[in-house]
Amino acid sequence: MKHKLFDTSSDQSLRGTMDVERRQFERTSPEDPDTTAVLRDPLADAVYPIRVVDESRGGLRVLLDGADHPAVGNMVGVEFSGSVRPATVRWALAKRDHGWRIGLEWLD
Repeated sequence: MKHKLFDTSSDQSLRGTMDVERRQFERTSPEDPDTTAVLRDPLADAVYPIRVVDESRGGLRVLLDGADHPAVGNMVGVEFSGSVRPATVRWALAKRDHGWRIGLEWLD
């Protein structure tokens, strides 16, 4: 028996939730693919070296190698491009092999 994983026949019940572009700001990749930053989590008294995947006016998407990461919702400090800015951890997804892909939202 053939089962559909998703019902695509009507978008009435999902109106407004499946926007093609949900980003408020355009994302850009750094000129240097090895661009790094430092993530400071004051609650855990931890410092994490991170690699910047892309940035926007609203925040950063970064890669963090290792088993630990700041919790979603934590306020952190990000040393990036010569300044320290406050941010919130919006989401954290495990990478396939190891480490984390993390979304940060600027607070200032």
